[in-house]
Amino acid sequence: MNLMEKLFSGFSTSTEKQYNKQLDKENKEEMLSAVPEEDAIIINDGYFNLSGYGTGFGSNDGINDELTEEQSISSYRELARRPEIDQAIQEIVNDAVVTDYTKNPLSLLFLDEKCFGENTKKAIIEEFNTVLKLLNFKETASEKFRQWYIDGKCYYHAVLDPQKSSNGIINIRQIDPRKIKKVIEYENVTKNGVTYKKVKEEYYKYSNYIDSKTTFGWENQSRKEVVKIHPDSIAYSNSGIFKEKRNGEVYSISYLEKVLKTANQLKLLEDSLVIYRLARAPERRVFNVDVGSLPKIKAEQYMHSLMNKYRNKMVYNSNTGSVADQRNLVSMLEDFWLPKREGRGTDISTLPGGQGLGQIEDVDYFRKKLYNSLNIPSSRYNSEALYSIGRSGELTREEIKFSKFIEMLRCKFSKFLLKLLEIQLVQKNVLSLEEFKKQENNISFKWNIDMHWREIADNEILNNRLSSLQAIEPFIDHYFTKEWVLKNVLHFSEEEILQVSKMKPKNKEVEE
Repeated sequence: MNLMEKLFSGFSTSTEKQYNKQLDKENKEEMLSAVPEEDAIIINDGYFNLSGYGTGFGSNDGINDELTEEQSISSYRELARRPEIDQAIQEIVNDAVVTDYTKNPLSLLFLDEKCFGENTKKAIIEEFNTVLKLLNFKETASEKFRQWYIDGKCYYHAVLDPQKSSNGIINIRQIDPRKIKKVIEYENVTKNGVTYKKVKEEYYKYSNYIDSKTTFGWENQSRKEVVKIHPDSIAYSNSGIFKEKRNGEVYSISYLEKVLKTANQLKLLEDSLVIYRLARAPERRVFNVDVGSLPKIKAEQYMHSLMNKYRNKMVYNSNTGSVADQRNLVSMLEDFWLPKREGRGTDISTLPGGQGLGQIEDVDYFRKKLYNSLNIPSSRYNSEALYSIGRSGELTREEIKFSKFIEMLRCKFSKFLLKLLEIQLVQKNVLSLEEFKKQENNISFKWNIDMHWREIADNEILNNRLSSLQAIEPFIDHYFTKEWVLKNVLHFSEEEILQVSKMKPKNKEVEE
């Protein structure tokens, strides 16, 4: 076993049998058809087939100008460095992940109160907090969410104790999505004269090698450089948006995919405006030089000598945005030197500068289109707009749409947390795999609410909740239970409800 294989080892033989037993049970109960798989390489009876389509790897002979998955992720990361995109992404991250670094930005929420017993709930919450601690989620949640949003996916490797897997997860490693790929091997099964595709094996392949030309460059490497990873040791979540290429490859893409064209148009337009302003803003001189009766060659030499003596050559570098005197670049500001014959003498005239240089409506149009593509409300990128607390009756339609977009992003992002929780609970024998799968839909996450104006907003929210509690108090124990009121009126999390239940005996003692 080489070093790379040791890094990704951790699932013991007994653990692997436990998960494979569940997989075999699913395969026996249902014959799976060849359906496009998210972010996976499909192998049908030993032959590669991209996501269930086509018959081969697809063409990479230069005719297909589409980007590979690795190139797409690299382009997203490059795009995120631009000031406008970075500002928009930061706006999304700030709303999605709210943390004051004194508590985790999200907590566990059980949708069905009766899905687990109180002791089991307490154990699940404790193990979930352990997972968040291993991820250092309190301090790095914003960075993790930002990277997921940019790349369109994230992979985390759960490392178990190889000596004793019942100790649970001992470490969680984040993996570059360009270096890992899921592989699903199907085999043809004929039943009652009908041929189906049945899952033969699932696993992940990891390699440090990134091929810029083809997604599957690591397939041609030696086996020592490629590590085969058990699928249940990888926690994964994607954006939910998929792209299908002409060769049949299907993979998840980032939300920045739809911004690429507009961002490139905006950059091209801004560069052209800078060049135009440098070239047309100043007034340029026209030198009509009297060369007398000099021969053509002598006249040209005389002209060049005057040009080199008096010309001020300034150039614009589009890469750095600087203006400098560099003669190896094309000049943007030059005077005009025109020879003329004797009789009129040498004179100097002036060309007027460009007109309407302050008009940037086209730039504003593309910038607005850029922010609209990122689902950012117009009030967010308007620097003159005032910041308002905003009561429920004062919220704009754009803000409501943006809040729903943020909720959707949170739901997509948190899927890998559910997978890590599954691994932890199964390994610590809190729940069996079958029990967790059965109640998986009853486990959700409650994210912190965005409150920049902490004191005012907290007081307003608390007053509204207490008013609702006062109105519903006469009906408690008649039509509503106390647990229902804590969850739906006061909006307590499961952890807060457990803390309140612990405080009840103490409160009774004080009253006595």
